[in-house]
Amino acid sequence: MTSQYSGWADVERRIRESRPEASDAEWGSRERAARTATIEYGDRTVGAA
Repeated sequence: MTSQYSGWADVERRIRESRPEASDAEWGSRERAARTATIEYGDRTVGAA
């Protein structure tokens, strides 16, 4: 199975192209929030196993 994206760098580039008006600070804030949510989700699912 082949992914339509070559990796996270390609995904990030496509997302940034869709919102060119967003500042680097806004992207950084969104990235930190996504990372935190992912870590918290992982912590909950690991504990549930």
